[in-house]
Amino acid sequence: MLLLLLCSIMVVTVASANSSNTKPIEAGSEIDKTGSTPEWLYLSDEYYSAIKKDLNGFVAYEHIQKREELQIEEKLLESNIKTEPELAQFIKENPDASGLDNMSEDGRFYIDDWYMYYPEMLNNAANVYRIDLDGDLRKLEKTYQLIKMAGAEYLLALIKDTDRTLILPPNMDYAGIEHHMIENGKASLFPMADGIYKVSAEALNPINLNPQYNDMTYLDSINKWEDVIFWNYRLSVSPDETKYVYCSNKDDGKLCKLFLIDLYGNESIIADFPDHDLNICGWVDDEHIAIIETLDMGNNFYIVSTSGHKAKIDLPQNNNESYFYLGSSNGKIAFSTSDRVLLYSVNNDTVARVAEIVLPGDARIREGIDIFDPAGTMIAVVFCRAEDNARGMAVYNATDGSLICEKYAPEGEPSEEIILEIDWVGETQILVAIKNNITKNITSWLYNVEEVRK
Repeated sequence: MLLLLLCSIMVVTVASANSSNTKPIEAGSEIDKTGSTPEWLYLSDEYYSAIKKDLNGFVAYEHIQKREELQIEEKLLESNIKTEPELAQFIKENPDASGLDNMSEDGRFYIDDWYMYYPEMLNNAANVYRIDLDGDLRKLEKTYQLIKMAGAEYLLALIKDTDRTLILPPNMDYAGIEHHMIENGKASLFPMADGIYKVSAEALNPINLNPQYNDMTYLDSINKWEDVIFWNYRLSVSPDETKYVYCSNKDDGKLCKLFLIDLYGNESIIADFPDHDLNICGWVDDEHIAIIETLDMGNNFYIVSTSGHKAKIDLPQNNNESYFYLGSSNGKIAFSTSDRVLLYSVNNDTVARVAEIVLPGDARIREGIDIFDPAGTMIAVVFCRAEDNARGMAVYNATDGSLICEKYAPEGEPSEEIILEIDWVGETQILVAIKNNITKNITSWLYNVEEVRK
């Protein structure tokens, strides 16, 4: 209940980090079992997602799980006020009725001004770790800083990594603000309504990279076109971090076009469709971007070069199948439809199909996840078997589509212990989040593909 109420509350709170020192945590120390094997390395009884990767390992964000939410809510409940379970049940059964915004689901009351403390408590529970590929975890120091962007103040987290300071939203689960790390983590981009702001950890002085277009500001374009203006929607950074693309309709107030911007703020339109909007899938390499032409029924996919050349991807049209973008890297791109994956290669401006893969079940897609390994030689896909709802992952050769391995959670039944999310964090290592369907708890593991290739 508190999380639903929090979405409508805008509170900026400056908090200090829990500790000024980093704290080493032994892998496997948080629960009394590891289950580790040469293939599977247990990390923690927590849910991690990688936010920055390098040769030494990765920086991971610890998601706030349900048990942490309940612990925080418990601290905000009054201990000496009578519970009202009947009223709580009435409000639950009648969501449109005017109820109390300070009542828990079981009829207890929250303390006065609970909403002033709740965001800060969530932020402080959202830890960030440096995780080595051998499984060692180290909690990183976190402090906060108010940064003014787009006429408002935003609370950002400063995360002290080994040799740099990362700039992130204070809470990645409830961020409410988009960000992209650049310069190997030394700066971040924050797309706002009126421009793309670059914030460096050294100066903490935000710079708007594109405050004007054709001598118009964001407010000028609203006044001129008298419509909703998307100034820089769906920002995407090239692999070499020398340029960015985004969608915008700021040139005429109508359909969104694909804009390219360089490090100096120079902007140009490199793709558009006369009758349809477009959206960005991702960069295929440093010079090519995969985009979607959004139709009334279905979508068309294209590869666009930074020079503006556009090539349609020839996806099979069987029984009006819908295709979804899975990922792209090092000149390769993958799409899925139901239980199949189609692999394509991009050479200069030419697109060619590489392989068609039949999965053990229906593909499961999570935006922002790298399905390709760093070299672009393998892909890993999460699937769900229809007959028993078991969820696993399959790893394939990205050159010919041949199967390397099909894996399920190392412990428990595959329909109870399910693979929720995967992400490549090393040349052969995959960060795997495994969810227990009964307890709903999520644990984190490292899977090493190299072990099955020996």
